[in-house]
This record gives sequence, C-alpha cells and structure tokens, in this order.
Amino acid sequence: MHKGIVRHIDSLGRIVIPKEMRRTMNISENDALEITETAEGLLIRKHSSLQHNLKTAEKLARALRAATGKPVAVCDRDNFVFTEGMSGLKGERISQKLRALIDTRKASDFSAGQLSLAEDGESSHSGFVSPVNLYGDFYGAVLLFGTGESPVSETDRKLCALSTEALSRLIGE
Repeated sequence: MHKGIVRHIDSLGRIVIPKEMRRTMNISENDALEITETAEGLLIRKHSSLQHNLKTAEKLARALRAATGKPVAVCDRDNFVFTEGMSGLKGERISQKLRALIDTRKASDFSAGQLSLAEDGESSHSGFVSPVNLYGDFYGAVLLFGTGESPVSETDRKLCALSTEALSRLIGE
C-alpha cells in the first residue's frame, strides 16, 4: 500500500515534497529529480547520471578490475550501482562516512576500520576512492579495494583516477 499526501500546486507549477519524505528518500536541496508520466500518474524519483550511464560504468569497472586484479565498486550519490570482484554491496545505500569522504571531491585512500562502505556494513575494507565530478558537480565515485596480499599501488590509483575521469567525461556528453 502506498502512503500518500495531498499537496497543492502553486501558480508557478511547484509542489512541496514533505520534509519526512525528502529525509527518507535522501533528497537534498539542489538534487535533480526525474519526473516520468506513467499509466497511474506521475513518478518522481532522484535522478542518477550514473544509473543512466550504467553500461559505461560497468565496462570501465570491469576494465579497471582486469587491469589491477582488484575488486571495484561504483556508487552514485546514494547507492552502490555496480560491483566487480566482490559481492554484497550492489544496491546497498552508501554510508554517511563514505558520502562525507566523497563529498570532499578529492581522491583519497581509506584503511580498514576507517569507514563502513554501506549504511549497515562493516569496515574491514581498505582501498582508494575517486569521486566522479563534472564541472564541480558530484555524481558518485569509483572505489578500488586492496586485498590482503595486494594493497592498492600508485599505479592502481592512477588507473582508478583515469577511469573516473573517463566516466565523468562520458556523463557530460
């Protein structure tokens, strides 16, 4: 059963999404929303440029995995949208700590125990995170994970950053 609320449209065609719904759906000021007409009415959801470029993101993640031999994950602003070489993260909401790290818009290393990846996840992974930015806008990130016997090297970091740059440019096209 859907919970609904009645809102009136103002003279400019705007509606207000209730604060509780925005909080639950993790919708913040300046987030892009996608409005689709369906047989039942209008569908409003967060827009994810990475979701719309998922095939490209998957190809880049697979290529990065093949080049480095390390597990890779791709996330948008809210969820993990693709993983290669690891299980359990796809579809999971990213943690607040990971979101804060990505929001710095700087590529950086993270160590095991430093942050949990998913909202209800563990913090046993170490690796490198490279945000997907285009013209200052944040779209998500590519994460490259070290393994016990093979930590992330400088070459791995450069390959991850290159993959992220390629994904950013493809989103912009």
